[in-house]
Amino acid sequence: MPHAKRKADSASPEPLKRSRHEDAHQESLGKKRHIIIIVCLMTDLVLTAHHFQKYLASSYTFEVVEKNHGVGGTWLENTYPGCACDVPSDIYQYSFAPTKDWSTLYASSGEIQGYLSRVAKQFDLQKHIEFGTSVDRCTWHEDTHKWLVDTSSGGVLRTGRKADVLINAAGILNHYQYPDIPGLQDFKGVMMHTANWDHSVDLTGKKVGVIGAGASAIQNYFNTFFPVFIKDSSSQHNRRKELTASMSKCIKDEALRAKLIPKYEVGCRRLSPGEPFLKALQQPNVECIFDPIASCTSEGLQTQAGVKDIDVLIAATGFNTTFRPRFSLVGRDGVDMRDLWNNDPASYMGLGCAGFPNYLSMLGPNCPVANGSLIGEWCTSKIYPGYDWLMFNRES
Repeated sequence: MPHAKRKADSASPEPLKRSRHEDAHQESLGKKRHIIIIVCLMTDLVLTAHHFQKYLASSYTFEVVEKNHGVGGTWLENTYPGCACDVPSDIYQYSFAPTKDWSTLYASSGEIQGYLSRVAKQFDLQKHIEFGTSVDRCTWHEDTHKWLVDTSSGGVLRTGRKADVLINAAGILNHYQYPDIPGLQDFKGVMMHTANWDHSVDLTGKKVGVIGAGASAIQNYFNTFFPVFIKDSSSQHNRRKELTASMSKCIKDEALRAKLIPKYEVGCRRLSPGEPFLKALQQPNVECIFDPIASCTSEGLQTQAGVKDIDVLIAATGFNTTFRPRFSLVGRDGVDMRDLWNNDPASYMGLGCAGFPNYLSMLGPNCPVANGSLIGEWCTSKIYPGYDWLMFNRES
């Protein structure tokens, strides 16, 4: 069967256009590429550095910039009483550095920090880390296809550190935030955040006010099955009855019980009706206040019921978990990621972002996507895809 002839007036397909960013910039294929890793998420750092050192040493060199003065990241910074892992310790460890030495099912922050320090020392990772150094600005230069990174340490500014690849592993659990309460700065007593705990403060005999009732105020983990989270399922109704009965049994005061037992369905918020927490709320030296805080005075907190005088104010109000970088990150065409991600952050697999070449992030938008230990999730969704990308692009 003969082919139909193209009409004389039919338009020929246009040739593919080259990207305006694609130029003739080339480097030797044998030259090692350099990576700068920005860190506070220390569990991620140790995992990343170990894989780089083991699998990518022939193609890449790397250095790590860490604002703290030691290994541990969020586990070094968060030392408030009761701070612990929210998954069993046996799965919150590296496959290449297993240990059976956990003292309890949910290891404390200090114990986890000690484990991370031992692993970093065991695999000689600290030689790659520059401690006590903060990142001020990162800028992509199209003419050289490199990132220029400005850092500061001890008041000394260092500009123009060059990197072929920039990895932001700063995480989202290191930038703690105080509540937006009028007059908070007027409080005359001791004020601290759980994520920046002051161990020099003696709370004995003090009137202590705690703002918040989230993870850092409770530190309890609860696990259940997936059907519980399906709307109107029998599993959900049964689980709600069980939890309601359990909380009712634990909470003796009817007025307090009415305030504490949730009205929403199981799974709409993170479960936290831990028995030790509920018992603590009923101690004679504890008063639960459910009225909104109107303002803060020099003496305490102002609510509808009046002013509560306190000596020490503790904010258990979590972190700023927006995905915007904590520093200026300027990609192509002068676009700052802090502006781009101000309202609606978007990325590819939580790993890369259009307009920011050779930039990878850990815990980017829509991450994490797994329950349980984050270490396994990082391996499958971040480290291994990032490793594959680096191997594929090592000659580009």
